Parts: sequence; C-alpha cells; structure tokens
Amino acid sequence: MNVFTEKLAVWSFATTSILAASALGPVTDSAVAAGGSSRYAFNYPNAIVAAAGHLWVANSGDDPLTGVGSSITEMNLDGSLVKVISGPQFNFRSPNSITYDGTHLWVLNPADENEGTDLSITELTNTGAFVASFSGPQYKLNSPKQIYFAGGHLWIINQGGNSWEPFNNSGSVTELNLNGSVVANFSSPKFGFNSPTAITFAANHLWVTNFQVIGGEASLTEMNMNGSFVARFSGSSRKLDSPVAITFDGHGLWIANLGNPQTGTQGSVTELSVNGDFIQNFRSARYKFVTPGAITFGEGHVWVLNGSNGFAGSVTEISSNGSLVRTISGPRFKLDAPLGIVLVGSRIWITNNGWSVSTGGNSVSELSTTGRFIANF
Repeated sequence: MNVFTEKLAVWSFATTSILAASALGPVTDSAVAAGGSSRYAFNYPNAIVAAAGHLWVANSGDDPLTGVGSSITEMNLDGSLVKVISGPQFNFRSPNSITYDGTHLWVLNPADENEGTDLSITELTNTGAFVASFSGPQYKLNSPKQIYFAGGHLWIINQGGNSWEPFNNSGSVTELNLNGSVVANFSSPKFGFNSPTAITFAANHLWVTNFQVIGGEASLTEMNMNGSFVARFSGSSRKLDSPVAITFDGHGLWIANLGNPQTGTQGSVTELSVNGDFIQNFRSARYKFVTPGAITFGEGHVWVLNGSNGFAGSVTEISSNGSLVRTISGPRFKLDAPLGIVLVGSRIWITNNGWSVSTGGNSVSELSTTGRFIANF
C-alpha cells in the first residue's frame, strides 16, 4: 500500500463502520457499552444532527449485513435519552449521515456494497416514526458518504467504487426530491468528482470537496442549485490536502484537510472566499490539527474536530479571522476517535466512535463553547 492508499484508508476508517467483536444485544442497563450508559445503545456512533429540539445520533453498529447494532439514538438537549430507534422496518445498515429538511429526517445507509447489501435512504418524521425506505439502481448510490438538505432538495455524496484506483472519477452527486424520487445524478468528468467527501451550501451554490487518490489531485467543485457545473478549483492552487469536511461561516468557506501523516504533512484548514478564491491556510503546530475529520461553524467561530484516525481527539476553536482561540483536549473531555460534531447554542455535542472505555469510546460528549467539560453519555 503506497502513501496515497494509506491516506485514504485512514479517512475511510474514520467514516465507515468498524466491525465489533460481538453484537450489541438487548438495550438494557446491563448491556456492555464503552463510555456512557448502555441505555443509549451507542454502537460506533458517527453522525449527529440537531433537529426538532432534539439530538439524533447515527450508530453504525456491528454488522452492515444484518444491521445488528445499527440504530438512531434520540436525545433531549439536556442529554437525557428520549428513545433508541431500531428494527427491521427502518432498514438501518451502518448509517453514517443524517440531515433534516425542516419536517423530516433522512438517514443514509451505506451498508456493505462488497457483500451485495442494498444501499438505502430511510425517511423518518421529526418524532422518529418510520415514513419510507428508498433503494434501487435508479439512486446510483456508490459508497455514499453524506446526505445533505439544501434548496428544497436532498443531495447525496457518492465517493465512488474502486476509489483506490488511479485517477478515479467514479464519484457522483445524486439529487432527490423530498418525496424520495430521483431528480438527477451528476457524474460527468468535468465535475472532477475524485472520491468526493463532503458538501455544503454557500452563496446560492453547492460546494463539494474531492479527496485526492493515487495519481489524482484534491479539488473543490462548485455547482448551481440545479446541479449544473460552475467551476472546479485545483488542490494545488487552493492548498487543499486530502479535504474531508467543509463548512460556511456566512462569509467564506472553511475546509478541513486530513493531511498526510506518512509524509509528515500536517492536517490543516483552508479558508476560501465564496467565489472560491484562496484566502489563507492554517497549518501551524499550535493549532494541533491532527487528522481533522469534521468542521462546523457556530457562536461566531469555526470548530475543527481532530483525531478521526482512531486516537484521542481534540477540538480546535478558531476565530473568523483564523486566529487560534483554544484547543480543547485531555482525558477529562473523553474524546475518543470523535467523528461528529454539532453546536446547539452554547453547547458542543461530539460523537466518539472509538473503543477505549477509559477515554469515552461509544459515547457522546457534551462541552461548553467556553471549553468546559459538561458530561459524557
């Protein structure tokens, strides 16, 4: 395995389910769970979203073939448990992304394509009731990584098959109506979807980050809201180094770059204008960007989640001008291979996908935006 495949493997490890030694079993207080109370049924939690006054956590579970351990945990904003949503009717298969359209929740189930398991999308009401499950070749789901709501439609990022191969451009973006029907799938070479990883909405356009693979180059693709191509920005000109996440702060775009530990390239964050122009890249050691895997904006600051490669995590808080505010790290925060982050008012909620009981794996950590630890569930 060469440098590029190793680098993509690190990111894939952080964004796909990890097989556990045993199934979750019944959701009881006596069930085994690392970190918080087993009542929450956290089983390799990854995505987290705030919707309808609650938190919703996707648990990828133990087995993408059977769906064992795959579920959605619904929590109140004080951290108390509302319910665990699971069962065959939901068709949860290693869910890795959730979005909210203002009325309904949409859950992406990447399952295990290599084993022939159906990829699907599950629609829920904002109370967690089942609405529908969508699957089939017309959706052209291909290693889907993110589902996102913008402009009245749903947008799904497909990393693409054979993503280890040179010049892989088999990635695509699928657009859906809110009734679950397909609008279009965008995969033309001009889009440059080279293992796309994330999407956001800014300045009436969609922006898709593309992870570099063997022989390729990282890039950023800009699209109109009808899916038509606008522009593609090269990684070299915009200082993108294996970008994995993107957010918008109301003024510009912020992109988290995984970097390349094999060659000593640190993780970093790149700031661009809403026209795609380069502004600055933050790579200094004082930011402590270590395999950043998620980025979000809230309370006037940008928040970067580090440690997606399976080790103890941290959060880097930076101001809108890029200056370092603080780095939140240490055992007391119980950040273990953190993958998902969401801000609700003055609270930060982080999912911990790791397996270390001592540092809070299989749990959700609650922090304040002033850097104070509040609780671990």
